[in-house]
Amino acid sequence: MEVASVYLELRDAITRVSPTEHGLAPTAELPRVWGVLVDVGLPPGLVTVVAIADGTTSLYLGNGGATVGVGVLPQVADPARALMAAVEAVVDQLPDGWDITPPAPGWVQVIALTFSGMCIGRATMDDVATGRHPLSEAWARAGEVAAAIFALETPAAGGGTEQA
Repeated sequence: MEVASVYLELRDAITRVSPTEHGLAPTAELPRVWGVLVDVGLPPGLVTVVAIADGTTSLYLGNGGATVGVGVLPQVADPARALMAAVEAVVDQLPDGWDITPPAPGWVQVIALTFSGMCIGRATMDDVATGRHPLSEAWARAGEVAAAIFALETPAAGGGTEQA
């Protein structure tokens, strides 16, 4: 599966910033997690959902497409906050890591950007789809964020995908 360099650059840039660059500090709701990336390896290509505690919400496509800056919209902001809460709830079960290589088709990767570093969990889509895997809730919430963003891009919604 070929991946556009801009996709890799966007993902890499998010993982290299510090929470202080976003003006973020721990809160009662998010004491450890300040950002989340959920990478999904689909047969046609990669999809990454990004949610940051400052409201930044984006969708990156492995072919180089991206929808950015939609976290100000309530229909995207609400599921993005739910995604972050789901990852906060399981962050203790995610190992520390720095290998953010995109997952293969059929795999899901959850990258938790925490105030003390990066944690990464991986599972097959079959495992998270059962609802019994520690990443199942994050998987479901990431799907809601992606669906909300894709809904913006329908002709009736007047939206569109930007090529980064």
